[in-house]
Amino acid sequence: MNALYCLFLIATLAWIQGLIGGTRLLFAIPPYLVLATAGVLSIVALRRRTPLPPGGIILTTLLFAGYILLRAANSEVTYLWWPDFLMTLAALIVYLITALQLVSAPARLWVVAAVLLLALGQTALAWYQNLSGTPYHFFGFENRHISSLGVRGTGMFISGNHLAGFLESSAMLALGVALWARLPLAVRLLAGAVALFCYSGVAVSGSRGGYLSSAFSLLVFAFLSGRAWLAATGQRLGARTWKPLLLGAGGLLLLLGVVAWIGSQNHLVVRRFQAIGTKDIRWANWAAAVDQFQLAPVLGTGAGTHLIYGRLFRRAELQTDPVHAHGDYLELLAEYGLVGGALALLFLGAHLLPSYREQGYISGVRMRAGPGVLRSNTLALSIGAWGGIAALLAHSVVDFNMHIPANALFYAFLFGILANAGATRAQTPLWLSTLMASRMAIPVLGVALLLLALPKLEGEKWAEKARAALRDGDYQSAIRFSRSAILVEPVNPYPWFYLGEANQAIGVQLPVPHLRETHLIQAVDAYEQGLKRLPHDHSLLIRLGQAHDRLGRYDEAEAAYKEALEWDPNLGAIHAYYAVHLQRRGRTEQAKEHRDTATALSAGASLRQMEAALNKEKRQEQAGEDPTLAPPSFLD
Repeated sequence: MNALYCLFLIATLAWIQGLIGGTRLLFAIPPYLVLATAGVLSIVALRRRTPLPPGGIILTTLLFAGYILLRAANSEVTYLWWPDFLMTLAALIVYLITALQLVSAPARLWVVAAVLLLALGQTALAWYQNLSGTPYHFFGFENRHISSLGVRGTGMFISGNHLAGFLESSAMLALGVALWARLPLAVRLLAGAVALFCYSGVAVSGSRGGYLSSAFSLLVFAFLSGRAWLAATGQRLGARTWKPLLLGAGGLLLLLGVVAWIGSQNHLVVRRFQAIGTKDIRWANWAAAVDQFQLAPVLGTGAGTHLIYGRLFRRAELQTDPVHAHGDYLELLAEYGLVGGALALLFLGAHLLPSYREQGYISGVRMRAGPGVLRSNTLALSIGAWGGIAALLAHSVVDFNMHIPANALFYAFLFGILANAGATRAQTPLWLSTLMASRMAIPVLGVALLLLALPKLEGEKWAEKARAALRDGDYQSAIRFSRSAILVEPVNPYPWFYLGEANQAIGVQLPVPHLRETHLIQAVDAYEQGLKRLPHDHSLLIRLGQAHDRLGRYDEAEAAYKEALEWDPNLGAIHAYYAVHLQRRGRTEQAKEHRDTATALSAGASLRQMEAALNKEKRQEQAGEDPTLAPPSFLD
């Protein structure tokens, strides 16, 4: 059965990483279904006798995950809560399988070996992207992390920050194996080389948060390893122990030195490292998340709502769409409130403190009573998982790796390792175990994930096809695909937007007034349906205003633009669109005022793009054409 669990976990992690980390629901669902199948099949292993974790650890996990699921399902934003909900179900299955079923160190080491192979592949691709200057992805995905400094390595993730989140924790597992595993020397040396390569991948990812969290996790790893060595040898800090400890510290410094030298040869790494500590748009993200938290401090505003409230509380320097708060802790508080924050702290404490004591038992009792070999696979996994989670805790201050399904599942595996080291817990008859319900939860969760995720797959498939057709200018196909998506999943706002966009694009091009009006009316209907599912969304409101303008319904257009400005007052693009509307109505002075506002707001983010868009609009007006600007954020 362990082999089957390993196979399913490895397949899930590999597949979801290959699909840009599962950052779109369409790409996350297929790997989730693989994981759900593993959960369902676990029913045959309910009566297995394995070492059991403390019941309190599992209880706190179920409380935390249960609250996240309940609060997400009651979010005020329709459909946008599903990514959090399904990801939590999937992560819970990974965690429970690891903590309750896949408890032997050899079996876990097979999963770790697969993780390290994935890390090697991700790092190799990241180096290729950086050195070749080619934003290459497999399967047709695009790397958008391109700047004047060069291409940031993203591997198969959508962002270098997410790649760094995976590699920095993978390196911790590799170092744990290299230093503590009871494996042949050649294998341990290879693991050390993998760790070094992972850190080089963190370097070319250009993630400043990755740099800092890697350093922090190395310090944690060094502390835990020093403590374990002292306990295993029965020594205390003193004159006889400083040399071995100094040697270990020197090894870590040598590792950092090699990585630093590699980074110093790369212009991107040097510039990104120099930018550590400089103020960037994260401060604007965080300020908006704090404002959002104050709206509902106890229970939060619900899953997916930062998209709306991040816009409402947008600072002028942030002109990109604030989908996430660039900080897991603040987004947790904003969307799930103090209750979510308290349960998260309880979850962390329930895992970190017992596993810390467990490491002391393994090194101070089991290893000292053993054959004299200072090696333990269980200790290697525990210290490696501790270091990986330390990296996550540090990185989560400035990024949102826990909202990336591929990384969330990986971290669930690490927490599962900490929940049950499989070392000290005595066997108990299963029918007397208080954890029977937890084991039964695995197949129940598997069935739930299958029943909830599978129906979403078809709708997401058609919605993605509609988005791609719209991007490529195939408007008839976009209409057809959008309607197919709406038929399956009418509560999803995105297909309604795509349907409106395609109809408006066709209507603008038609010379026959009656046909033009028909398509524009259909566009208006689609945008209004989208707004019922996603109220106050600026993309829908802007396009609704444009469609009304083209139909001559200026009062309705005015209302749409004003609502967009009310819910996103500091987005320069909205002022630019509104200026076009005002110009059409002959309100030249007001139009100029909003043009100036648009230019001023965009100065901190995309001034050149905004000026180009406004100049294009002026040329279209002079040529007697219908002025249009670039599509809003739904197409990004």
